Amino acid sequence: MKRLAFVFSVLALQGCTTTTTQYAGETSGQGVGSERYDLRIRMDRQMRTGMLAADIRNDLFLYVNEVLAVRGPLHRNESGQLQGMFDGEVVLVDCIKPGIFSYTRCTVHIDGRDIGTLPLEMVR
Repeated sequence: MKRLAFVFSVLALQGCTTTTTQYAGETSGQGVGSERYDLRIRMDRQMRTGMLAADIRNDLFLYVNEVLAVRGPLHRNESGQLQGMFDGEVVLVDCIKPGIFSYTRCTVHIDGRDIGTLPLEMVR
């Protein structure tokens, strides 16, 4: 009986784990006139598995010229729109994942101007 209880407790602990995977990308974009934006993006994907289900959370961080401008969650399928501010201007990030075996791509707009598109690739 003790052996059976030990096996079930090991299985329960093994079935409830959390793994975090990071995805990142960076690029530079041209603004109006001589404005130049260095964009760096990171997504932390946390997958918490339980006995019967998995909970997935995708947290996105966008840095413009090394300043955190946008932070927020994406959908389970890594798509969504997030909004923030940088230097008094509205920053919009629009992320899509075209297919199951492709990387997520995020397009960055600052005050309605398309600044660049960043692919989110797994950090190794």
